[in-house]
Amino acid sequence: MRHAWSALAQNSFVDRETGLISLISIVEQITGLPLERQTVVEPPETIPISVHLVSQFWRSDPSLPERGSVRVRIHGAEGQRADLVECDVDLSSRKRANIILKINGLPYLGQGEYEFDIEESADGAWRHLASIPLEVRLRAESDTSHTSST
Repeated sequence: MRHAWSALAQNSFVDRETGLISLISIVEQITGLPLERQTVVEPPETIPISVHLVSQFWRSDPSLPERGSVRVRIHGAEGQRADLVECDVDLSSRKRANIILKINGLPYLGQGEYEFDIEESADGAWRHLASIPLEVRLRAESDTSHTSST
């Protein structure tokens, strides 16, 4: 199984007639006030955001049916890790398949750069296919990006 591409987007749509995917607003960074504008005393367990992780897979050999498993893990800036999902990819009747993972809330793994790792297994051994970076910056209500000097 070949990994064609992956992207993190605010939303995605699949055209029912053509099977083509539209990605709406690619997400590269999250910056904002956590927990509905409350002051940060304890970091949130979950970042309240809704995003789609979209991936496309193709058969390794277009003439041969193929099946495999895909998993997505997220890594935080300080090495923390959380498993998001594991699913099967069936390329027995189609040459390509799209997977759309709808994520409602990300695990909070500290501030900094996160990595979504996409891995594949066809024989029980996992291999890395791709990484998608995401910058996460949360701030307390008292922090402001616009300061005025008087």
